[in-house]
Order: sequence, then structure tokens, then C-alpha cells
Amino acid sequence: MKISSKLIPYFFLCFVDYSWSITGMSEYNVSGFASFVGGKVISSDTNCPLVANSDCFVADYHNVGIYDKDITFSPESTIGFQISVSSLFIDNPINVIVQTIARGTEEWETSLDWAFIEYELSPTWQIRFGRERIPLGYYSDFYEIGYSYPWVRPPSEVYFWQFSKLDGIKIIHENFFKDWNYRASLYFGEENDEANKFFSELSRFVFFETLDYQFKNIVGLTFESNKNWLDMRAAMMTGELDITQNRLKLGAFVLNDTTVFSTRDVTYGGLSINVDLNNFILLSEAGRLQSEINLRTINTDTYMVSVAYRWNNLTPYILFSSLDSIDEITLQPDKFSTISLGIRWDLSYATAFKFQIDRTNDDSEALISTTTVQDSPRFGNATLVSIGIDTIF
Repeated sequence: MKISSKLIPYFFLCFVDYSWSITGMSEYNVSGFASFVGGKVISSDTNCPLVANSDCFVADYHNVGIYDKDITFSPESTIGFQISVSSLFIDNPINVIVQTIARGTEEWETSLDWAFIEYELSPTWQIRFGRERIPLGYYSDFYEIGYSYPWVRPPSEVYFWQFSKLDGIKIIHENFFKDWNYRASLYFGEENDEANKFFSELSRFVFFETLDYQFKNIVGLTFESNKNWLDMRAAMMTGELDITQNRLKLGAFVLNDTTVFSTRDVTYGGLSINVDLNNFILLSEAGRLQSEINLRTINTDTYMVSVAYRWNNLTPYILFSSLDSIDEITLQPDKFSTISLGIRWDLSYATAFKFQIDRTNDDSEALISTTTVQDSPRFGNATLVSIGIDTIF
């Protein structure tokens, strides 16, 4: 009998829980979260190459969460569960955490997002071994937990990265200085992504190929600090990205059976500053992703600013986000910006209803030139209306 590799963390978790429970030295906790989001593109000025030249709005690049002119609930709906087993050893506690997520974009098949062991070296130092999300952005660790932020989704212009998971080691230090709490982390690892979903989907239409990603030699550092109403976070990361392009056939025609391999150096730096004055909320984040291959450099700058006002259990908000990417050799730009208006209604302490309207402007150059997509932006200008319910349990 063949056992799926996805089940190995659960067998390990059960073994750890049994080993600790027979000595009466463990406790476990099960929690979860869910988001049920629906949307529809109500206007668009160009054909989109991702949905058979129809209207589209890309809400989630990594998971290929794409809306079109029909009402759909699959692009961003998710449900996740987290299981943790903790030892009760007084000197050096050990925690084992596993988190799985089922997404509508994957026909509700589960994927393993977290699976790590955390060893507490001291009250202020921890070390983790295993898998978790790469902590590039402020919302990276809880990106899938819609209840934790005011909008329907974090802006795709800022959270556009095609790498999201880290298999490796993370060292964490938490303490305080005067009135400031702070947390620093240093991590090392890699990620393998065979047939990357977004670029493979796009490439099959344009170039008829799939792309495999291997992100290796990752080294990153984060530092965050907060005091009363102010919360700040900085992040840096570097690594090597290997991309393998696998050519495919187009019907009876063989375009090319060769495999193209390239390696590029990737660096990222980001900063977020958030203000929460009980009623008034200001959220901001900016970052730069730089990719170098041979003598070619691509710089991608992103930022977002959001203002919200908390009035009883209602929180109306406005959000502006932007992505500006330029290839220094070809000078071909990618330029997207989105303005969002919405409201969050907290139905209870653990459930929120959200309504949001997004208008995206695409000033990018054409991805391809054909009779159907001549001198058009990559995805085009589009307006999306979406609703959602987020909950934690």
C-alpha cells in the first residue's frame, strides 16, 4: 500500500502526541479558519489571455484566483485547520504544528502549508524546523485568514510573489525594550514548485509550456516592533531561483521538445507601518523585488495604503495599491494599480461579512501581439464586485 507524502506529517503528529500523552506531558489544540468569497467582473475593456479571451480580474496570482464575467465562489474561498501538540516540559517546551488548507481553485483538495517543530531554547528564543510560509510581507503568515484584516483580500499588486512556502529553519527572538515589544527572525531554506500554477497557466496559452520553480539558498531576516498604537515591520530576503521551461505540443504540432533552464538571483526588501487609534486605522506597506539573470535586471516596486474607520461593528475602508515593474534591458513595463472601496461588518467576535468594489488599471505593454490581442494590456482594466464571509473557529 502506497502512503501519500501529504499524510506523513499527520502520522508524525499522532506519534508525537501518543509518545507524550502516555507520560501525561502533552496537550493539543485544534483551530480553524474559513473564507467564502464570491465575485463577478462587471466591466472590462480588453480580452484576458487567462480565461479564453474573456473579461477577468486576477485576485490571487499564486493560487490563480481569477474572476470573470460569471458569478463564482471558487477563486478565493478557502478552509483551513491547524493542529498543534505541545509538550509540558517546564525547561524547554516543544511544539509540533501542522496546518492544511483546502482551496476552491484546487477543487477543495488539501495542501500542506505548515508542518514544523518549534523548540523553545529559552523564554525569548525559539527555533523551528520544517515548513511554513516565507514571511516576506506583513500579512504573509496569515494571508489565508481573511478575518484578520479589514478587506476581502490583501492587494494582489503587493502580494504577487510566485513563491510562498519555506522548507527550512527559522530562528526567532522575542523581547521588549522599554515600552517597545519586538520580534526578530532569521530563516534559511528552499521551495520546490513543479508546474507553477500561474505562469504555467499563462504560458500554456501564450508559449505552450509549463514552468517549474526551484527557489533555493533562501536567507531572510524580519524585524517587527510595536508600541501602543504603532506597529512597524521590515523584511529582507535573498535567494536563487531556478526556472525550468518545459515545452509542450500544440495539437499535432510539436513546437519544441527542448527544456530551457535559467538561474536568477532574487532579492527582496519591504517595510510596513500601521497605525491603529481605536476608531481610525492607517495601514501601509511597500517593497521591492529585484531579479537578476546574466546582465538583465528586473525591478518590481509595490506599495499599498489603506484608511479605515471603525464605527461600532462596521468598518468602511478605502485601499490603493500599485505595482510597477521594469526590465532594464527590454524596458518593457508592467504597471498595475487598484483602488478599492468596501465595508466590513463584524457579525460576532469570530465572523465578519465584507463587501468590496475594486477598479484595476493596467498600463502594461502587450504580452503578445495577435489578431485578438493587438496592443492590449496584459490583463486589461477591470471592475470587480465581491462579497465574503470570514470566520475563525
